[in-house]
Amino acid sequence: MNSMLRVLALTTLLAACASAPLPPPEPAPPLQDRLEAQNRAARTAFEKGRFQQAADLYAQALGTATAMDDSPAIVDAHYNRAVSMMLSENYAEARLSVARAEGELSRSGRTQPPELTLLAATLAYRTGEDDIAWDLTASLIGAGGAGNTQITERTWFIRGLLAKRREDRAMLDTAITALGGSLDADTQADRLELEGYRAAADGNLEAAIAALDAASLHRNEVGDYRGKSRSLVAAAEVLEVMGRKREAANRFLRAGRSAALRGSLGEARTRLKRAEDLAIEADAPGIADEARRQLEAIGEES
Repeated sequence: MNSMLRVLALTTLLAACASAPLPPPEPAPPLQDRLEAQNRAARTAFEKGRFQQAADLYAQALGTATAMDDSPAIVDAHYNRAVSMMLSENYAEARLSVARAEGELSRSGRTQPPELTLLAATLAYRTGEDDIAWDLTASLIGAGGAGNTQITERTWFIRGLLAKRREDRAMLDTAITALGGSLDADTQADRLELEGYRAAADGNLEAAIAALDAASLHRNEVGDYRGKSRSLVAAAEVLEVMGRKREAANRFLRAGRSAALRGSLGEARTRLKRAEDLAIEADAPGIADEARRQLEAIGEES
C-alpha cells in the first residue's frame, strides 16, 4: 500500500470510529410531487412580483414535466414561463417559450388554447409587431375568446391600443363599446384608458386627462403598476400639449420612479429625463431635483 492510500485508509477508519453510521439519504420525491412543489414555488414568486425568479422556477418545472413526458404540463410550464419573462420585459425569451408551447401542442395534435394566442398577441403589441397583433386579436374576437369573457375583454383592450396607434377612431370606439358593460375592475381601467385616448384624439384634452387619471387610480387598486405608468405617461403627454408643464413633469416623474422599481431602467431613464427637462422649463425645482436624484440612483445606461 502506497503512502497516499494509507492516509486515505487511516482517515476513513478514524471517521468511522468517531461517529455513528450515517442514515441512508432520503429518497427523492416522485416526479409528480416535485412538479407540484416547483409550480407552487413559482406561483409564490410570481404573486410577489419576482417575475425573473418565477421564470427560473417554471423552467425547473418544465424540466420535470419533460422527464415525465407530460405534454399538458410541458405546455403549461412554457406558457407560465413566457408570462413571467414578458413581465420581466425579456420579450425574446417570452416569445421563445410561446413558440415552444405552440410546437408541443402541434406535435401532440392539440388545439392552441386562446390564452396562448392572447399572450402571443400581447407580445406582438409590446414589441411593435402591430400587424401580427392585429391578426391574432381578430382571430380571437372571431372565435369569441372561446367563450372566456376575460380573454375576450383583454383582446378588445389590445385591439383598442392598436387602433390608437393606427389612428383608427372607428375601431377605438368599437373597443370602448365592447368593454362598456363589464364590472371587472381591470376591464373598467382598460375602458377608461381607451376613453382617454379617444378624447385626446377628438381634442377634448380635459376629458382625456380625467379619464387617464381615473384609469391610473383603477390600475393602482388592482396592482397593475405597469398599466398605471402607461396611463400616467399618456396623461403627461396630453398635459404637455396643453402647456401645463409642471403637471406633466410630475406625472413623468411618477411613471419613471415606478419603472425604475420594476427594473425597467431604460423606460425609467426616458421618463425621468423628460420630467427633469419639463420641470426646469416650468421652474419647478422640487420636481427637477427629485428626477435628477432618481436618475443618479439608477445610473447611466451601460
